[in-house]
Amino acid sequence: MKKRTLAAFIAVGLLLCGCSGKNNNDNNTNKDIDNNVDNNINYVVGDYDFSYNEKTDSSVGYEWGYMSESHDGYYVSLQNNLKFLDSKLENCVPLCSNPDCTHNTEECVSYIDRNGISLSSSVYYNDGYVYETGVEKVENTGCDINLYRLKDDGTSFEKYMTLYRLEVNDDETPGYPEICIHRGYVYYVIPFQSTMKLQRMKLGSKEAETVYEMTGDRQNLYRIRAYGNHIFFQAGNFLADNIDINASIFSYDIDTGKVEKVVENAVSYYGIGINRLYYSLDGGVQVYDFEKKTSEEFIGKIYEEQSMLVSDKYVTVYDKSNMQVYDFTGKKVYERNLDKDNISSIYGIDGDTVFVYIYKKGEPGIKGIKGLGYFKIASDDTFVPIEVYETEN
Repeated sequence: MKKRTLAAFIAVGLLLCGCSGKNNNDNNTNKDIDNNVDNNINYVVGDYDFSYNEKTDSSVGYEWGYMSESHDGYYVSLQNNLKFLDSKLENCVPLCSNPDCTHNTEECVSYIDRNGISLSSSVYYNDGYVYETGVEKVENTGCDINLYRLKDDGTSFEKYMTLYRLEVNDDETPGYPEICIHRGYVYYVIPFQSTMKLQRMKLGSKEAETVYEMTGDRQNLYRIRAYGNHIFFQAGNFLADNIDINASIFSYDIDTGKVEKVVENAVSYYGIGINRLYYSLDGGVQVYDFEKKTSEEFIGKIYEEQSMLVSDKYVTVYDKSNMQVYDFTGKKVYERNLDKDNISSIYGIDGDTVFVYIYKKGEPGIKGIKGLGYFKIASDDTFVPIEVYETEN
């Protein structure tokens, strides 16, 4: 597994026997921002309310749904199980309340490898449940793309609702949709359609509504992010080479239903930090001020192939081997070489904790390793494995 780049629009604890109930830069463009974030404070700029409710809002600071968080811990897919990692980062166990369960068959509510259902490894916590998307074959019809949910106490697993149905051949399996669950709704995009739409459904309902519909040829709509009372997304059209894309960042006001273009010519990574939008441009990072409605450089280009993640306290830029962390004032606070600990992906950042996926390929006579670990944005630089297991390749 490698770090995600622009082409990757498509789209893991101590194993316990018991079950769980549960480049220095001086361009400080944001001197006026207090970098200490309190999620109970509402940051309001014009029509944008960037308040955060941990119970009902989409988790901030996690890439591609690899992890999700609640008030007492984290959820992640590892070794064919949906697992719960406590907030002390000490115990990572299958999310199953049955003390006699082996956790390796679909009798276990946390088991992912199920007959007739292909579950995504992406997880989304919302209001007492952990959600997953899954593809279910429908005889002579195609596939249903469903939303499944697991109670956060590990007592039940169910098919919760169907998002849409696709007509496909028996030997085809469609890709999983990108989704975002936020304030009572699931937002999603059906991939690889001639007309791309951002749609939403009220949780538990059967009716979908279109939030935004694209026009033109070679469309793409991607990176759905929720912040406060707005859903952000990127939309644009591929150029004639079907590789390059001209896209912009849009926002959807969940209170008024209004869609507006926020930033033009922004095709790559972005995120909200307190009340500003940070986005990748020409290898560097720009910051957009919602009040002034202007952009300026936050940091210049650091790595040749650079990714970015905006979390609750930091803007992090990284490539396959290195990372640098900046606070919201533009001050570099941390950097790290990722190769030395076999880190292949950054799963997410919560406060000062960086969750990572580690992978080392096996060689003849020597097994490789995979697993989940973390380190702190601090001077001691200690890497802590949470759950690591051997693999043949």
